[in-house]
Amino acid sequence: APGNFTDNNQVFNIYNGATATIGAAWTVSGTGSKIVLGDGTNACNFTVPASYALSTPAIDVSNNATLTIQNATVPALGTLNSGSTVVYGYQGASQNVTAATYGNLTISGLTGTTTFTLAGVTTVAGNLSITSGTFDNGGYAITLASAKNFSVSNGATFNLSGTSTMVSVSG
Repeated sequence: APGNFTDNNQVFNIYNGATATIGAAWTVSGTGSKIVLGDGTNACNFTVPASYALSTPAIDVSNNATLTIQNATVPALGTLNSGSTVVYGYQGASQNVTAATYGNLTISGLTGTTTFTLAGVTTVAGNLSITSGTFDNGGYAITLASAKNFSVSNGATFNLSGTSTMVSVSG
């Protein structure tokens, strides 16, 4: 066990279990420190529950790993492997999606609107799945790389807005 979560350049690995979660708020604050989810081979799902926030300079998500974010506060994302999955699943009125390059991206469990928070292009290398609520690109571009699957189901809606609105498929 680490002595603390505030020293610089520490790496905290979460693996060796199909599911993991936190039972209290967790802050990793050391400069250059990060959390690495998964070992790149075995399936692993780490859930940030609605009742506890995760704050970290970065969380990397390895191949075959899933980061499920049920908290309104989204942790800083680091490297997202092309075989990884990030699930935005906050059960509240709305949640913000970090503009990034995702392996697979799922919007699930929302009753309100999911919106991008940062300018720039969001790229999804694998599958983009929206299963509930309303997804609004916030006027920013979405690129679905490698001609993967895009699905909207269960009454969810997908709104394109703004002057830089674009959904492009490449590959």
